[in-house]
Amino acid sequence: MLERYRDAVASVRGDVRAYVVRYFGMPARSRRNLFDLCRAHGLSQADVVLALLRARRDEAEAAAERIVGKPILRLPPQRRGYVAALVRPRSGDQRLVLRFVVGDTTLKGTPVLKGAPLYDRLSVIRPGMSVFACLARGARRKDLRLAERRGWLQLERA
Repeated sequence: MLERYRDAVASVRGDVRAYVVRYFGMPARSRRNLFDLCRAHGLSQADVVLALLRARRDEAEAAAERIVGKPILRLPPQRRGYVAALVRPRSGDQRLVLRFVVGDTTLKGTPVLKGAPLYDRLSVIRPGMSVFACLARGARRKDLRLAERRGWLQLERA
């Protein structure tokens, strides 16, 4: 660890210091400051910052900002969570996906980009999943019907 980070890393105190010590498996009863402990274990300041950010606490985030020297911006997760409760099961939803391959990506002779939202929603489908699981992960019934009509998807017969 570089000497220029000594003040920022050594200023980490209390339960945040205990978290970092536990996270890296260092001796908890050591009288040395956190900088010296990390240096003795061959850790860099990046290791300490990542451990602090994993703690998901305001004090740990403030300590990480002191080490980095700039504010750290936390953004909400970009991936939509899978919420199965919003999908109401219907008859046939227990059918399994037997085969799934996205084939030709042209529509009436015009190439369709694979970046279209349809392909994002279809990317969650895996062989062996039930229709209900596909719907819970974000695919639409309309997408499944279209994929089956185009021959990309083969479902188990009910």
